[in-house]
Amino acid sequence: MLWIVMRKLHGQHPIQVRSVKGRAGDLINYTIPYLVSFVTVDKFFELPNLIAFALFMTLLFVLAWRTQSLFINPILAVMGYGLYDVQFQEGGSDRESVFLVKGQLEPGMSARILRLSQFLYLATKETQKGEDDE
Repeated sequence: MLWIVMRKLHGQHPIQVRSVKGRAGDLINYTIPYLVSFVTVDKFFELPNLIAFALFMTLLFVLAWRTQSLFINPILAVMGYGLYDVQFQEGGSDRESVFLVKGQLEPGMSARILRLSQFLYLATKETQKGEDDE
């Protein structure tokens, strides 16, 4: 369902990206409660518990590798989205916020943004004529 919703969302307001900084470390904050649950398991070395832990650690590795950074939402990370602190220009004024972006976002790029919450925007990259939307 999340994949379908994200494919249908498109930015509305054009912006020019000034600077981009990745949100490294957020996945660790997200996963600490899950890691604690493995520590409290009485019989950690039983096969089902070891398999669950191995699967969990594999998921964390795939997410970190896939996003080339650590990211707060594992489902969106698997889908290729990253979380960035972005300085941008919109309508002649400079602003700063957190962006959710599929793929890479780089300074100098044009994008369209859609406000998801007070401090979070979804950014969709501008496409040139003849290019497919991502």
